Amino acid sequence: MITSTDSSAFSRRTEGLFRGIAAMAILIWVWRIVSVWHSPLSYDDAYMFYRYAEQLRPGHGFSWNAGGGPTYGPTSLLWTATIFLLSMLPLAPGKVLLLGSWLSGGAAVGTTAWAVSANATSSLLKGVGRVAAILGVLLMLLSTFRLNVITGMDTMESVAANALVAGMILLWTREPTKERAGVAGFCGVLAFLVRPDSALPVVLLAILADRLLVERQQRGRTLWLLLGVFFAGMGLDLLLCRLYFGTAVPLSFYVKTGAGYAGYIFDWQPALAGFNFLRWAVVFLLPILVLIDRQNWRIAVTFLVPMAAGFTYFMTLVQQIMGMPSRYYAPLFPFVVIPAMLMIDKALLQWPEGLLRTATIRVAVVAALVLSLGPMRTVRLVDAALLGHRTAYREPVRLTDAGKPLPSMGWFEAQVALADDVIAGLPTGARVASTEVGYMGAKAPQADVIDLAGLNNTEIARHGFSAQRLFAMKPDIVWMPLTDYSYMCGSVYSAPELLRDYDVWDGAFTFGLAVRKDSPYRKEIDEELKAAFAKIYPGLEMKRYLVRSVEWNREPYRWPS
Repeated sequence: MITSTDSSAFSRRTEGLFRGIAAMAILIWVWRIVSVWHSPLSYDDAYMFYRYAEQLRPGHGFSWNAGGGPTYGPTSLLWTATIFLLSMLPLAPGKVLLLGSWLSGGAAVGTTAWAVSANATSSLLKGVGRVAAILGVLLMLLSTFRLNVITGMDTMESVAANALVAGMILLWTREPTKERAGVAGFCGVLAFLVRPDSALPVVLLAILADRLLVERQQRGRTLWLLLGVFFAGMGLDLLLCRLYFGTAVPLSFYVKTGAGYAGYIFDWQPALAGFNFLRWAVVFLLPILVLIDRQNWRIAVTFLVPMAAGFTYFMTLVQQIMGMPSRYYAPLFPFVVIPAMLMIDKALLQWPEGLLRTATIRVAVVAALVLSLGPMRTVRLVDAALLGHRTAYREPVRLTDAGKPLPSMGWFEAQVALADDVIAGLPTGARVASTEVGYMGAKAPQADVIDLAGLNNTEIARHGFSAQRLFAMKPDIVWMPLTDYSYMCGSVYSAPELLRDYDVWDGAFTFGLAVRKDSPYRKEIDEELKAAFAKIYPGLEMKRYLVRSVEWNREPYRWPS
């Protein structure tokens, strides 16, 4: 017989256990940010949000360049607003971005914990603090989550928003009133504002929840309101953005589709990124596999189908530039974490009979199936199929007086050196063109930065890159395009304006640097450039690396060959 004293003692031990888990979670999260605080944030795209925040402060609006007009470069307007608020702290840009994504990671854990506890029935998972402690530890064990916490990107804010809308939709299924439908729809709008690509999984989640989780006699009665609020909010956002920016969707929508970059020859391996996401998410996929039965299959389908839809969209239709570490898939975490935790919650109340035998059989069958497919071989085949064969262009041949090329620096190291030692000291209004503009843009808000990749340039994003249009803008400095942009690289080097109007140093800052001969800022640029060259390439003469002539074979070829 269990006495009240025994029950009280058990309760105290349980609370002590959860306090220990909570302490562990706090230590892990503090360690996560402390361990990287003094390292430079090298996620270049994150700095773009900071530049927009810098333009907001003096009243330039959502503008990439001061006086350049509204630019729909940020994929997330809410994340830009978050960084704007944090940028008021006396911290360097990289620290602001790091702190923002770390705090958003904490918010993601909190909202996911709320979504679970608000819909749980067992006493163990009924408290938000308890679930947050468990998830705070578990999620930090997953590489794809742990790394995305410190990228400075909008990823964790999207996880938090998706968890919020998922939890609210679940509450609505239990009591499908108009009030709850409206709130759930509004939460869906927030998720859309954080990342527009959340629309697909959110809509599917709402429809499936209505069909599978709402009682039969109440199905469809308030779904129209939920979806109506969501689509009204989404439509209003698209309309306002169209009126303000001149485009309803972020510029990345145009350039990160499959045909966005002519001659782009880097493979970001979307299938491998997706596999890595699933590989770490197995911590939550395994309980679903083991516990799914006739009673709870509905919640598994309600969440996993939207996750699969979002997964497929990112893998097949999006050019996943800067896609590490599985950041395009990471916002889908709530769609696997929440159903897993709720199925565990149900099992705690009524332990399924014969669970051990069922679990062993299911895990063995799935493991055998996965191993028979050869996971890494299959992933490589899928990536090869997705990549296909692209039209690529050979790198231009540059002739200089130097006997050997300049020593190469790492991609981000070169950008930091150029931005810190040359671009940051330019006068207001100086123009710099580059494909790598994040750190540079944040470091030099006074300069006009031409984003050759089009993520922050409406003309290039909507109509494609043109070397003639580039040189018509008369940039004072051109940091030559990465060779991954094979067509852009060839067209810039082969343009007659380049050697006629610019001095070009081959391999300077790894990719080459061009300075306009008649730039009104030429004196200042020369002073900064000579000092930077002597610092980075001691003992080497700048003039020997001046490009004398360029030859470019315009004949395209199939890549990979």
